[in-house]
Amino acid sequence: MEKSYLRTRSHSLDAPEGPLADHLDAFQGLLQDQGYPRESIRRHLRLVADFSVWLKRKKMSIEEVTHETALRYLHYRSHYRCHRRGEQYALRCFVQLLQENGSVPRDAPAAQTPVEELVSEFALYLLHERGLAATTIRRYRWCACLFLKKQYDDGVTRLSELHAREIIDFVQDEAAQCPTRAHSIAKALRSFLQYARYRGLIRLDLAAAIPKVAHWSMTSIPKAISPEYARRALAGCDRSRP
Repeated sequence: MEKSYLRTRSHSLDAPEGPLADHLDAFQGLLQDQGYPRESIRRHLRLVADFSVWLKRKKMSIEEVTHETALRYLHYRSHYRCHRRGEQYALRCFVQLLQENGSVPRDAPAAQTPVEELVSEFALYLLHERGLAATTIRRYRWCACLFLKKQYDDGVTRLSELHAREIIDFVQDEAAQCPTRAHSIAKALRSFLQYARYRGLIRLDLAAAIPKVAHWSMTSIPKAISPEYARRALAGCDRSRP
């Protein structure tokens, strides 16, 4: 089993070791610019310092540092230290910093499927043109991806051949599986279809085909009763009292 150096020491930031030592100051500046508190900055710097020593013991140069390398280190680290929230994000930011300043080569971009490419373009539209919040964009993006994958798997998206029946079936299926999210599904899909029409991918206003979905709160309480039942209800009340 690989001998652990994490059990016995916490590497000093005053005399950092390994191939990443010269880049700690730049990372510290980045964290300060992003508004991190002092203790969080120091914790993330110690993390990178430990990562640097791990690379040194592996006899790896800085040119071999990638996001995958950082994940391998975190997997190793998890055997000897309790995982703390934000560690993976901190290392991802550090590797991106190295890539941006040219210290390490950029990762080769993964090829996107036609569905992923269209959904990514939709998300950018929501961000830059509509100004939606990140949480809303994630929800709309997830719904669009789910709809497209059910229609086309990951293949070519032929939205011009889309019919209202397919949209209605999708919404009804999702409502049957999880009634509580049916309203948000319909809202997100309506936004995507409006975007598709804006892009010229579809000509008809298919968003109008989405069936209205009732809000599911208090569904057991009737919204109206017949005149006969109203008379019976009133007859059963003591109308001499308020």
